[in-house]
Amino acid sequence: MNLGYVKSLVSLTRVYSLGNVLLITALALATSSVHLTADPKFILTLIMGILFWVACVFTLDFMHKSIDGREKLLNKYILLIPLALLIIIFLEYAPYAILIFIGAMVSVILYSMKSKSTGVSHLLFLFRPFTEIGIIYSAAMMYGIDLYYQPLLLLSAVVFLISSSRNIIGDARDAKFDKHTTLPRKVGVNQTYFISAVLLLILFLINGLNYALVPLVFILALLIFRLHPYILHRIYILCSGFFFALLLSQLGVSPMIITMLLLVTSLLNFTYNLTPRVSNLERPRWF
Repeated sequence: MNLGYVKSLVSLTRVYSLGNVLLITALALATSSVHLTADPKFILTLIMGILFWVACVFTLDFMHKSIDGREKLLNKYILLIPLALLIIIFLEYAPYAILIFIGAMVSVILYSMKSKSTGVSHLLFLFRPFTEIGIIYSAAMMYGIDLYYQPLLLLSAVVFLISSSRNIIGDARDAKFDKHTTLPRKVGVNQTYFISAVLLLILFLINGLNYALVPLVFILALLIFRLHPYILHRIYILCSGFFFALLLSQLGVSPMIITMLLLVTSLLNFTYNLTPRVSNLERPRWF
């Protein structure tokens, strides 16, 4: 296993999204009134979130391994590595979280069926957020938190709306090259921007007047002005991170923890162009 292969394999994890994964994991705990300190269990829970994400993303890419030249990177043995590590953590701290993970994997498989171009392919983006939602509930179970705790349900709704709104912009970025029926290919890029904006507006209604929404108000403005989808999707990921960080601040989380998570999120955004996708060939040269 050479260094080039490892680098290519790591790029498939959407490294630029890992900062958001960490922030969502921390937010799940802070929302549940867990006092966050950089202790071993908190660090392990963050690692759990990363492994959960990687296992789901690797599964998705394995299902789509003929897309963007990924067929040489993934095999079933590579998939077993994050899966095995995740199961070990769950067996020790939250055995029933395995059921949450299975549910998330089912949603990943359903989402991957968009490549089949069925009559509902353009709607399958709605299954994509369940990876993040699975991370939220798995983190809660690591600390023995009631899954019916209302703030967790609200956080899940918020993450669902942000993820759905952002992912269809990613589909708009790839619309020219996709061979299957995504939402932008079904209704057009302009209508996709409109739907993304509507999902954000629903989020605003849920959260009310909250200064944490400022980064997403900026995204709404970029949607209205029809910014290039490649640039918009990348900025959207970063602004999502700032939104989650502001929520952590409102919940009284240590500034040190927030700063470190936000620094990681910002730095990892520079890896955006490393993920193999055909649309990289036509990204704006200056971005």
